[in-house]
Amino acid sequence: MFKDKGVIFDNAIVFAMEMDKDKIAKASGLDALIEVQKTYRDLGRIVNSAAEFLRNCGYAAQASRPLGGVILYPRLARLANLGWQGSHGMLITPQYGPRVRLAAVFTSISNIHLSRNNTHAWIESYCKICGIYIKKCPVNAIYSEPIKKDNGVITHIDVNKCFPYFLKIMDVLFAWIVVNSTELVITN
Repeated sequence: MFKDKGVIFDNAIVFAMEMDKDKIAKASGLDALIEVQKTYRDLGRIVNSAAEFLRNCGYAAQASRPLGGVILYPRLARLANLGWQGSHGMLITPQYGPRVRLAAVFTSISNIHLSRNNTHAWIESYCKICGIYIKKCPVNAIYSEPIKKDNGVITHIDVNKCFPYFLKIMDVLFAWIVVNSTELVITN
């Protein structure tokens, strides 16, 4: 959980949304960045709608959007047996690899099925053999082995390298959108 954020309920429904394979293959190009942002937008709308639906059914629910949510989702998605956390820290699913974005709805529903046996644990050993994301990271921000910080947090990413690069790329995306706003319409 992130500092100064809170989860109200013990149970969660985890959502994973696939991103377009061809667009994500062009990362970190503009097509990939737009696809990621569209997915964040769409998945955010979905978890908000799901939380509202649950509340209308008499359950308490807290939506946690994919960008700016209250927790890091890959571990939660792993606990939901949706995949396994790769060496880069992202969830890897058998169907889509790492081409998913995650969000959750925390809820008062108490009879949610919990899977104690994750069938995707093989991904961890595969990642150690493959290492493609470590090799392809443009700013060498992915650790070959996760590190444990002084505060106990285990991380796969050097945020001091990753975030400035990510923000620079996002600035380029937003500048492109402003310049091309008459040509780009992101709709439902």
